[in-house]
Amino acid sequence: MDFERMLVAKAVDFVQPSPAKMGGVTELIKVFPLASVHNIPVMPHSFYDGPGLLAAIHATAALGTPDSMIEWRWLDLEATIYGDKLSPKAGRISVPQGPGLGIDPDPHVIGAYRWR
Repeated sequence: MDFERMLVAKAVDFVQPSPAKMGGVTELIKVFPLASVHNIPVMPHSFYDGPGLLAAIHATAALGTPDSMIEWRWLDLEATIYGDKLSPKAGRISVPQGPGLGIDPDPHVIGAYRWR
């Protein structure tokens, strides 16, 4: 794994695995213990609003440390796929508690922005 090589080489101050680009939750959760051994914080990269963001939130809540954060872009969007359920409050996002990844996407937003 490239993360292990970077950590062993002491080439990073924190690591930013992206669940949407590295193989999902299964691969993402492997990075947390690797980083912990090297005392390096994990800050998942999640530019997306979909399941990658939800996976990053759950993995960070379960495996992260108090220094763990999620890199998430913030834009003033016309509509959001999860409504206001992921709106930060005091810089924090609540971990969704529903089945699966915790939140279902809003079907009205999907319908309104569907490519025809």
